[in-house]
Amino acid sequence: MNCASCGKILKPNQRFCNGCGTQVSSEPVSQSTPTTVGNSCATCGKPLMPNQRFCSVCNSPPSAATAGQLDTNEGKSKIAAALLAFFFGMFGVHNFYLGYTGKAVTQLILTILGIPLSFIIIGVPILSAVGIWAFIEMILLLCSVIKVDGHGRRLS
Repeated sequence: MNCASCGKILKPNQRFCNGCGTQVSSEPVSQSTPTTVGNSCATCGKPLMPNQRFCSVCNSPPSAATAGQLDTNEGKSKIAAALLAFFFGMFGVHNFYLGYTGKAVTQLILTILGIPLSFIIIGVPILSAVGIWAFIEMILLLCSVIKVDGHGRRLS
């Protein structure tokens, strides 16, 4: 069984999701009667509860008919993110663009610390590591390994 909010796999008799903290319903969702007209899984067609973000059967997002109830904003461009990673990756600009602010701030702080420390040689490995990190993220974006932005929307 999967969490209705985040899609994480749940153990039998689990009361709360470890991923998002949502209380797990004690009664399974009826598979024959949808709770809302048109609120169904895009992959298997099973009915979904209102505001359910993932199918509890196949872990897919809801169909386009219900997408308007959840989040209709289209995701960011993966090509734009890859270009930002190539040109400004050490500063974390691509992660700011995608909404991964934690990674972005870490890259920015490491770069800012690494520049003055490079005069005493300590910063060179720091700057090298951040540069390699940004390059790997650019490759992951271009190969579609990174498929969603920081808000869970698919990259276009």
